[in-house]
Amino acid sequence: MKPEFTWSDAWVLAAVAVGGGSRGAALQQIIEAGEVINRAIFTPQELRRGLAKLAHEGHVRVQDRSFVVAGEALAAFEQMPRARLSSYDVMQFFEDFLQAAPYPSVDPDADDPRWNLAAVSDAEVIAAAEAYQADYQELFDEASKP
Repeated sequence: MKPEFTWSDAWVLAAVAVGGGSRGAALQQIIEAGEVINRAIFTPQELRRGLAKLAHEGHVRVQDRSFVVAGEALAAFEQMPRARLSSYDVMQFFEDFLQAAPYPSVDPDADDPRWNLAAVSDAEVIAAAEAYQADYQELFDEASKP
């Protein structure tokens, strides 16, 4: 059965692409890229469900502890123009690629156990988000010093 992609799945794919592309991105890099793109932090459910759907369709490959854009998504990503792209442009590109439904109030696949990525736990996503926020705070603190 094919998953129904939503806007948040496109956000996850965009974050994997921006965070590491074909080289791969660890959870923290995906969370960092997702925040840059959407000015928000993924919930564990959004990230795990999105990665599971994308992996199922071959758009993302799990490689050790990182995630790599793969298959048709990689081919499309490599054709994406790079000059002067905004976060909106990147999101629009991946929304169109996935033919994603507008962001629903409830993901239609939210309760489907197939879209619960076992390779990553909620605790790992939370830890990666906290590590990203600590790194960001450290950079901010350094930049604020006279």
